[in-house]
Amino acid sequence: LTEEWPLPLDVPICSQMLEIFTQCPVDSCCEEDLLSFSPLDEELISTEMALADMIAAIRSKWGSMRDQIQSLQKQLVQRIIRSCPPQAANASTSAQCKLQEGSIAPPPTLPLIPPTVSSHSLQMKYVPPSKNPQLPKTNKKMTIVLDLDGTLVHTHRCPMGLNVNIRPYARHFLNELASMKDRFEVVLYTAASQSYAEPIIRHIDSNRVIDHILHRSHCSKLNNHYVKELDRMGRQHFLIVDDNQFSFLLNDEDAIPVKCWVRDEIKDNELISVLNTIQNIYRDENLHNSRRHIRKYLTSQRTNSM
Repeated sequence: LTEEWPLPLDVPICSQMLEIFTQCPVDSCCEEDLLSFSPLDEELISTEMALADMIAAIRSKWGSMRDQIQSLQKQLVQRIIRSCPPQAANASTSAQCKLQEGSIAPPPTLPLIPPTVSSHSLQMKYVPPSKNPQLPKTNKKMTIVLDLDGTLVHTHRCPMGLNVNIRPYARHFLNELASMKDRFEVVLYTAASQSYAEPIIRHIDSNRVIDHILHRSHCSKLNNHYVKELDRMGRQHFLIVDDNQFSFLLNDEDAIPVKCWVRDEIKDNELISVLNTIQNIYRDENLHNSRRHIRKYLTSQRTNSM
């Protein structure tokens, strides 16, 4: 179902109503014409208005239910992940935490899942990170977390090996972040392997803007999807720029989702829009307003896509 799902209502349109609106266009309709409607005409118009109100109410109710379902799904995933601490780096086996009835005590800040949701039917499997993604302490006010593939670069195989294409304005984006390093820390967090990510970063980040690199070993897995657990970094204020919405599943309010970039899109300017938002956050003395700037960015993106 989507927000614009069609209702199974088959309402016949009365021919007399068609004649009324055909003979009396809105622009030329006068007060006398409106007052001359017969009781049957008024009843038909009233019925149509009631149906329109009912359709609007059903759509509004569905939107509210959809938001509640998404909220419950997010709380469920948070509960699964937070119940499993990251493993030690030298662990020989990968522990798997499965959601089983009565096995997880929910944190006091999260509401209980309604009893109508059966935990046995969810079949969720969580594998914690093999390396703890906690970063060294810093005095920076905010951490900017960047994804690699689809966000900064696009790679594809060629006869000579692996070809790396840099997204338009990616180097400009990183250089502009360098001017904000007095308050901002920059971290690369990728689901790719360390041996793959580090050579690419050395190539595109010639000014060494990126302070830390977190890679696949620092990601958890939920049903074979990599998840970046930003809460485990040990940072109070952070913002993630990523093209994969599953990656920031636990921190969607602190995320700027970007369109996945491929090498053929040479006119892409997505990073310029993201940079403007980050600059607005940097100029705002109150970092608690960062989510307001993110919402403003998302609203403008939706408006531009219409």
